[in-house]
Amino acid sequence: MHGTIGAVALSIVFAALGVHALARAVRHRDRPVDLVGDLLHVLMCVVMVAMSWSWWNALPALPQIILFAVATAWFALLALLQLAEGRTDASVHGPLHQGQHAVMMLAMVWMVVTMSADPGSSTHSMTMLPTGAGLLGVAFTGALAVSGLLQLAEAHESPGPRAGLRMMAAMDLAMALACWLMLLH
Repeated sequence: MHGTIGAVALSIVFAALGVHALARAVRHRDRPVDLVGDLLHVLMCVVMVAMSWSWWNALPALPQIILFAVATAWFALLALLQLAEGRTDASVHGPLHQGQHAVMMLAMVWMVVTMSADPGSSTHSMTMLPTGAGLLGVAFTGALAVSGLLQLAEAHESPGPRAGLRMMAAMDLAMALACWLMLLH
């Protein structure tokens, strides 16, 4: 994304987040809804590590776009169902949290589309994108940053286990940083 130091730093952060999501998937193996969500986050982290490096352009964009569009729909549907039914027992996350996941996955769609718009460039140039794509990037950066800060505040106030909230905050903030770096370039 932005030089070797940035690529290494983002790779380390997303690798750690991916390992955490994988550990949650093992813990949630008896909760299918949460298991799917955890595995989607593992895949997101793997793609974010790859996106940090110039060789990412060699990977086909369409399967990634489809994966993250389906992931967006999955989390949005969970949020809507939870709101409509008024129950959250199928998942450890409530509808607001599912909505945050949906925004994160939609940001992944934006990132893949944006970065694959100029396949000849190994620097992921944003200069040729339409204004709307840049504005979407600003919106995703802001939404993810706010979500991350809200997760940190919730973790600080929460009397119970906070590791999941802190990891979600880290994921949101790292995604916001990645989007911001793309917009700066």
